[in-house]
Amino acid sequence: MRSLAFLVAAAALAMPAPGLAGPAVTLNGVNISGVANQKFENVNVIIDAQGNLEIQAKGYAVRTTVPATPAAPPPAATPPLAAALAPSHPLAGSPGTGSGMVANASSAPPSRLARRYFLATEQSQPDGTQYDVEVFINASWIRVLRSADPQVVTEVTRYLHPGTNKVTLSCTKRLQGVERRNYGAEVTLKVVVGAGNVGGDHVMIDEPLAVMTRTAAEVDDKVEEFVFEAR
Repeated sequence: MRSLAFLVAAAALAMPAPGLAGPAVTLNGVNISGVANQKFENVNVIIDAQGNLEIQAKGYAVRTTVPATPAAPPPAATPPLAAALAPSHPLAGSPGTGSGMVANASSAPPSRLARRYFLATEQSQPDGTQYDVEVFINASWIRVLRSADPQVVTEVTRYLHPGTNKVTLSCTKRLQGVERRNYGAEVTLKVVVGAGNVGGDHVMIDEPLAVMTRTAAEVDDKVEEFVFEAR
């Protein structure tokens, strides 16, 4: 079989040029409008009511060739994070310890915000308060923070936008069908949302924007809302 090959950059000649009205030319059902300097032998030519021209040619085939796309240059190396970080926000369960919120770092932030934002928990006693906390950001459900779970530190930058944002923390006391473990206010669950920095594989929250504390002395379900500006 004779093979008729047309070199078509990104198959651009398979369609008429934008904005140009006129009859289409097809070869064995394949649009070849715009192709020039070709000769066909022993073919049938059909012109329909719209003026479109169809060439029926046995032994001919149409092949489009797409030029190779140049390889994209490798991304620029990400500059290392600054070694000096601002003082972290104290999140210790008991006053006066001055410990900062430190845990494994999460993914890089979207470029639309200049700062990175994190959600973190800290408990004075594992599952001591028996509170679970549902987290909503800008009316979207994010996750549940369970009293029985280990410490959580996760990045929430992608859920925020420049300007005013709202974080809602819905707390539920889990007492149904289980024994109440503690009664004292010194047993706490703390939830913080704030701006922070990453150093190595650690996160430090230096600008708390939403801080909520529940204690084992409480038994009521509660909802707290926080409004802040992200930048």
